[in-house]
Amino acid sequence: MDVLEGYKERKAQIGKAALENCAEEQMDWNLCMKSGEWTSRMTMCRKEVQRFERCYMTQAVCVFFLFFFSLFSFFLSVPLYSADSAILLVRNCVLMADHDHDKKKAIAQSPRIPL
Repeated sequence: MDVLEGYKERKAQIGKAALENCAEEQMDWNLCMKSGEWTSRMTMCRKEVQRFERCYMTQAVCVFFLFFFSLFSFFLSVPLYSADSAILLVRNCVLMADHDHDKKKAIAQSPRIPL
């Protein structure tokens, strides 16, 4: 297997894991599109789509970090993290994503200063 095939395979596995972790958000989106309120369907279920996309991106980053740290553990033959620290890593990753989202939302809602 060459480098490009390995990269594509890892990317597909990360995407699959992120989709599995965001199954509820994807189900909400599908239900909204099929039988949601008409106001939601007129906006193409925008809230549900945003919730799913945010979950997917957060999960993809967190799964990538777990994969990255597992490589260190494998190549150094030393466990760099236990199950507890892996859980903390994912929790911190999600908290950082939430903080970034809140920060961007606050910037978008801040009053504009006329130039």
